[in-house]
This record gives sequence, C-alpha cells and structure tokens, in this order.
Amino acid sequence: METIRNKLKDASVQGLLLILAFVTAFAAILIVSAQPVVLTLGVFAGSAWDVPSPESQKLIDQAVQYFEEQNPGIRVKYQSGIQASDYSLWLTDQAALGNLPDVFMILPDDFSLLASTNALLNLNTCLQEDQALSKDDFYPIAFQAGQYEKNCYALPFESNPELMFANTTILDEHQIPLKKDGWSLDEFYEICRKVSSDDSGSHAPIANYSWLDAVNAWQCHVFNEGKKSVNLTQDPFRQAFSYARSINSMLDDFALEEQSFDDGKTAFSTMTVAQYRTYKPYPWRIKRLSAFDWEAVPMPGSAQGGYISCQSLLMGISAHTPYKEASWKLLKCFCADKKIQESIYDYSQGVSVLKNAEIMEDADSGLDNALLSKVMHSQNENADLQLQNTAMEQLSSRLEAMMHSEEDTDLALMNVQDQVNLYLSGQIQ
Repeated sequence: METIRNKLKDASVQGLLLILAFVTAFAAILIVSAQPVVLTLGVFAGSAWDVPSPESQKLIDQAVQYFEEQNPGIRVKYQSGIQASDYSLWLTDQAALGNLPDVFMILPDDFSLLASTNALLNLNTCLQEDQALSKDDFYPIAFQAGQYEKNCYALPFESNPELMFANTTILDEHQIPLKKDGWSLDEFYEICRKVSSDDSGSHAPIANYSWLDAVNAWQCHVFNEGKKSVNLTQDPFRQAFSYARSINSMLDDFALEEQSFDDGKTAFSTMTVAQYRTYKPYPWRIKRLSAFDWEAVPMPGSAQGGYISCQSLLMGISAHTPYKEASWKLLKCFCADKKIQESIYDYSQGVSVLKNAEIMEDADSGLDNALLSKVMHSQNENADLQLQNTAMEQLSSRLEAMMHSEEDTDLALMNVQDQVNLYLSGQIQ
C-alpha cells in the first residue's frame, strides 16, 4: 500500500515538473515573441550623384521613424557616417564577411555585380504575392534599373535623369522660341547651326553633347541579344554617331573659353536633374548662373517612350536575411511609400521613382511634375553603357576620340566594335 502511495506521489511530482517545464517554455516563447525584430539597414551619407546633399540624413531618419511607427514590432538600425565615396568598398567588405545588411542601398555601378553573385534576394515572388504593389507603380526607366537577366533584384529609390538646358537669353536674341516639350533632332540641329553662324552674333551651340545622347535619341539598341556583344555598324548607330559628330563640328570655330554654358556663351548644355538643382538656388539659395536666363526641357528626340540617360539609386534585400517578410516591408517603405517618395524632393536632389508622387514645385527650380513625368516615362535601353568596366571604358574613350577626329567612320566603328566584343567575350581582360 505504501509502495502505491509513493508511486502516486512520484507521478504527481513528475506531473508538476512537466507542467512547470511547459509553463516555463511557453513563457520563454512569449518573451522571445515579444522581442522586436531588429533589421539592419545599409545607407550612406551624402548624395549618389556627386553633388552636395546636406539634408540626406533627414530623409533616412524620417523613413526609419515612419516605418517603425507603422510596424511597432520591428526596429531598424544602421551605421551612420559612411560617405557615398566609401560605400561601395564598405558594402563589398560586408559581403565578404557574410554580413550584408538585411536591406541596403545600391549604387548604380554596383548592381550588376551584386545581382550576378547571388548577394541579392530575387524579388519576383515578393512582387507577385504583394497585392498592394506592382511594377507599374514605378516609372519604367526607374524599375528597369533593378532588373538583371529579366528578374527583379532591387527596387528603385531615387532617379537622376538627364535633361537639356537652353540659354533662353541666346534663343531670344536669335528669335528662336523655347519648346517646352523638347525639340526633334532636325529642329535641334537647325537651332545649333543657326546660333553658331547667325549674322546677329554667333554663339557656341552646345557645351556637351555626347555620342550616347545621340544614340539614345535615335533609339538605337547598342547591345545585341543577351548583351554579349555590341553592334556599332548598324545603320541607326552610324547615323546617330554622324549626327553627334556634326553637332560637335560646329564648335571648331570657337575657342574653349567660348564654349562655356556657365558663362552664358553657349546655347545648350546637357545636365542631370541633380546638377540642375545644385546650380539653381534651391536649396542653398545661391544662384551661380545669374547673367542669363535658362530653362530645362527634355532631351532632343526623346519623346515619351524614347531613350535617355538616367541613373537610379536602388535598394535590395540580402539573399541571406532571416527576416524576409520584415525586410520586404522596409524596402517598400523606402521605395513605394508615397509620403517617403515625396520627401525626396525636400531632402535630396534626385527624382521620385513613383508615378503618383507629386512634388511641391519651387518657384526658382523650374522643375514641375509635367516635365519630370514626361522624362521619367522614357526608357534607358543603353543603361549598361554607363557602367564602369573595361569594355565600356574602351568603347566610350574610343568613340569620344572619334568625335573630334577625321577618321573614316565606317572603318573606325568596325575596329572599335571588334575590340569591345573581344573584351565582352572574355578574350581580352
């Protein structure tokens, strides 16, 4: 009888111990689940566009604070003080250590390497499953920048498209009306010819018009299928290059000091939005160019749907993040939230990547939604030509030299094409 009592007593103790263990484990689970998820964010100080950006930190802090308010179970931490010039090296070091942030900014020149080395999470599934976000919410030229081999590995955060700037003082002297929607290629050529040779007082036509500007205006695809080779002997490319060469030949009669747009001596200049906003008084209230009037218009020939040069600052998710769902929420906050995207115009120098984000037009800036929307609806089919690699450097330097030489165009283009394709195929390092 005593033995039975002892057994029952032992069973009761064991039961209590099991209950206590279960309660302890459950409490531990509750404690752990109550702890916030901590996401790491990779960002840099300053501008991605090589212009002063003293308030860029405010944009990051505002986005983080807004995100944490909307997601009380998630906290975000980041290392401050990394300069834009040091950011690529810092990110490379983090990748080598297997310590990439959960979500991080990606400079244009770094994207292809990160995507090709499986450092970035493929976002196709996230986009397909998220009913609140579509690629159509973004401007096509911006969304395209985060594509690699037809997959999405990053979302755009901020873009910096190229515009044409007209010295309206010179145009008025030559009785040439400003065309706010931009000029056709033929119109632009005739204006350049007129201002450089008009009896009323000649001016240099343009400060900087590159072969790539002409190629984009002609809507040439420089790369062949798969982007493993370039085709410089196609008729559209030959015509575009000859056009750019003709524009630049008009400068031969002008000394270098007479080709300065800054000094009001040149009718046109190409400039990015970030450069334009730095030149204009907003936000530093220092007007560098005050001796003449000037306005921004779309690049010649780049009607809606055409090609322009445009770089985009991207953001992606580490392929090895343990917090995929939370990271996607943070990525969307930066790249797809209307409030944060509209703040870009307040604290940075680029352009929002969202179609529905509006800007508060500054009276001194001259940029408005109509102009920026028109430009951002363009395409960037030759974006890879802006990447810093050996093949593209060879291509650009050779073509720039040809712009100012008397080489036979057909023969020279064939030689450049053969050389660049050897680099692209890996036969020359």
